[in-house]
Amino acid sequence: MKTRTQAMIAGASGVLLGATTAVLGLGSFAGAVGVAGIAVVAGGAMATAVGVFLHAVSPAPSLLVTTSEEVNESTATLLENVLNSTRDVRHKLEEWRGELPQIKRNMRAQGGAGAASGGDATSGGDAASGRYGGASRPAEVLDQLAGILTRIEGLAQTEAVQERDPSDGDLLMLEGIACRYIPELMDAVDDTFDFLAKFSGGALKDVQNNLETIHSEFGVMSETLEQLEQDVVRGVSHSLEVHSEFLRRRLKASDSPSIIDI
Repeated sequence: MKTRTQAMIAGASGVLLGATTAVLGLGSFAGAVGVAGIAVVAGGAMATAVGVFLHAVSPAPSLLVTTSEEVNESTATLLENVLNSTRDVRHKLEEWRGELPQIKRNMRAQGGAGAASGGDATSGGDAASGRYGGASRPAEVLDQLAGILTRIEGLAQTEAVQERDPSDGDLLMLEGIACRYIPELMDAVDDTFDFLAKFSGGALKDVQNNLETIHSEFGVMSETLEQLEQDVVRGVSHSLEVHSEFLRRRLKASDSPSIIDI
């Protein structure tokens, strides 16, 4: 039975061979030498097209660097998914960094307007104040996220983690953070950064409150990753339920409703 890739290659080759045959059929009018020249060109075109096709369907190189040949295939697949997710988040991270200058200008402008009018706790003067971490807070949140991604990637590339069974609680929580919880927070970051660059007054303060919630929940992710790192160092593992309960308790400790759903 042909694989999907083999069938596609065969189909592509058939089309090209059909085209070659049609071209060669015209050779009877051009002479034997002309036919031979056309055949060489058509054959070269077919080889090039098949080469391009094979390159297009070939899998991307693995991001996972395995340190042992005994890594469980399901574990390797899980960790590959984790690393693919962090790679995608890093791409978005760079996009957000490009939005920081406009966000900072807007937040400082709102802060300056509030200060000039003698703004109080309900005025735009809070926009660039320490109460919300200031105009530097968005950059701090992105740095916080970058640090989380580095820790996730470090765990995924660690031999002791790669040797875990795919049903291991630590491994499943690592996957949950990388492939579910962080992407959920990314949606919130996307909206928040867009609003920070455009809104003013009370609306801006509400958005900054959202940013503080994101900052807090990234902090909980960091605490959970620290637990996973400690498990690896100590050679122990906790169940997924234990890790999930820790996350729920920490998220409930916040004054704001949680963004992520555990």
